[in-house]
Amino acid sequence: MAKKKSSRKKARNQREIDNRRDWHALLQCITVIAQMDPWDMLAEDDTCACLTADGSQMIFFSCVKDDEQGLIVFPSVREYRRASVEPGSTAEELRNFIESENYTVFFTFQDDVPPETRKFYERLSVDFGEGLWPWIFHKRRGDLGALLAKEDAHFMLDCLGNFCMMLKALQKFDRKPDAAAGEMLVRYYSEKDDLWLNRIAPASLLPEPEFPRYVVKENSPAFRHLKELPVSADHPKMEFDFGWVTAPGQDAPDFRLLAVVTDRETGEVLNYYDCRPDDAPECIFLTVAEAWEEYGLPRTLYICRDDSESYFIDLVQHLGLKLKRVKRLPAAARFLREMDAI
Repeated sequence: MAKKKSSRKKARNQREIDNRRDWHALLQCITVIAQMDPWDMLAEDDTCACLTADGSQMIFFSCVKDDEQGLIVFPSVREYRRASVEPGSTAEELRNFIESENYTVFFTFQDDVPPETRKFYERLSVDFGEGLWPWIFHKRRGDLGALLAKEDAHFMLDCLGNFCMMLKALQKFDRKPDAAAGEMLVRYYSEKDDLWLNRIAPASLLPEPEFPRYVVKENSPAFRHLKELPVSADHPKMEFDFGWVTAPGQDAPDFRLLAVVTDRETGEVLNYYDCRPDDAPECIFLTVAEAWEEYGLPRTLYICRDDSESYFIDLVQHLGLKLKRVKRLPAAARFLREMDAI
């Protein structure tokens, strides 16, 4: 037993050593980027993207310069589009913000760096002197954002390391990408040349990745129980939707997700739950399962969002139900409005 404990401790110590190495490399990379002054090289609306080595995903970078300089990393096509498209309403703008994920590198004077980050830099023996100090803020889906988790340093190092190489290549080009002409700066891996290449190219984005599909475990007690439920005689058409309570609780780090099931024809609210963003899958399935347990299975479940479809498409197929995508869910929308959720 002592050997196992010793082995775990050794592995933990090695992870800490690797993490410190990643953080030192990340902060050095950010320093090099700042020295190249990308805010002079690129406008905020210039599209800069790096494809992953297998070409399946795109990561985007934006240089912002308002009251203070910053770099934003968008980890997917969906997040970049979300930030680029003009919202149709204030409610849509707020929901886009709540559901967004991105990473921002801020450059501020030392006194404006969060105390937690300053203490962490002290432990790393990092000091940026009287110049601008970088620190990283991570906005995740459903939360207000927080300082970058220490274990995420490797991901950011990979992202910003590629952006650094893109800037170095851009310094050698005879011109910058022309956003007005539909151009972008792109970095990708060429299997033919066995090299990472950087070029100015016509702006072209990969399709948005599908939301992860939740697959039914047919042998699970929960599914077997649902399989035995009768079809509802009183509620053959049900709506499912979820929203976000627009005002986080006092000192809460995130928004509450509110899931609801309603009768599409009568408008009756059949069940609802709220939860933290990290508990969304369990909360959503519980909301639906309890409604079905009490009222029976609907013949058709109506939804209006891509991510709602990812939750239920496999489940309804196994239960022999219909899943219908529509533009509006009147009963569910009314309930969410009454609960100050969007």
